[in-house]
Amino acid sequence: MAKEPDYLAIAQLTSFKKFQSARKAFTIPITLLFFAFYLGLPILAGFTKVLTHPVIGDISWAWIYAFAQFIMTWGLGLLYLAKAKTFDKMNDDVLADIDQLDAVKV
Repeated sequence: MAKEPDYLAIAQLTSFKKFQSARKAFTIPITLLFFAFYLGLPILAGFTKVLTHPVIGDISWAWIYAFAQFIMTWGLGLLYLAKAKTFDKMNDDVLADIDQLDAVKV
């Protein structure tokens, strides 16, 4: 049977704290941006007349905003893919520090 990790010791590692803070610093603002942009369409369309004005012919701002949500989703996905490489490196550092913890205890 595998030995239970010492989660308290892992949580005290500098590399783990750095990883957690970097991940939070990225994901919280991006998530808030996504929700604000995503909820903007139904709020603006339902409670204002801002999106009803035509831009080009019969195409209104609502159509442009809705299409921009697809672009935003792809953009945030690509941004996360780029940032995930940094998170993977930080995760490797945490795992190396955990291995050092285990080596010290043995």
